[in-house]
Amino acid sequence: MQALLASGCRVAVLDHDSDALAQLASSHSGARRLLPIRADVSSPAAVEAAFQTLQQHWGAGPSVLVNNAAITSTAPLAELDPAVWERQLQINLSGYLRMGQAFYRHSDAGLPRAIVNIASISAQNAQPLSGGYSMSKNVLTISSRRDSGFAGWDARWAPSRATPQQ
Repeated sequence: MQALLASGCRVAVLDHDSDALAQLASSHSGARRLLPIRADVSSPAAVEAAFQTLQQHWGAGPSVLVNNAAITSTAPLAELDPAVWERQLQINLSGYLRMGQAFYRHSDAGLPRAIVNIASISAQNAQPLSGGYSMSKNVLTISSRRDSGFAGWDARWAPSRATPQQ
């Protein structure tokens, strides 16, 4: 985000955590190009409302989407609460799909556009007690590597350099 802002890009940041968004906004008080938006990517209505907010605020849709939302759990699959599993899939997989579809609807087809899906080393090297996180990141990685699934757009697989939480 810092590099995008420094290069002159307008950046909208979606997060379900209002406190984190407030902290982000206060740490970038002079950044007219930063738009914090509260949204839960597991909610189709929230994603659509976020893109409408972005479009109303700047008068145009986005040209780049960086999908980075994810949650994990610390339980073996044999003991994982099914509600936690469902929540992981809603955010880690379905959230990426929802965001990509909204991006497709709200971006200008006449301009270059790209989707960057942030994955994890856990996609290739499943971590112990990672629940459905590794599986969801593996599916995301395969999908992003194969093709974008969005009319042949430029979709990139960006493995994380961060160490997964254990």
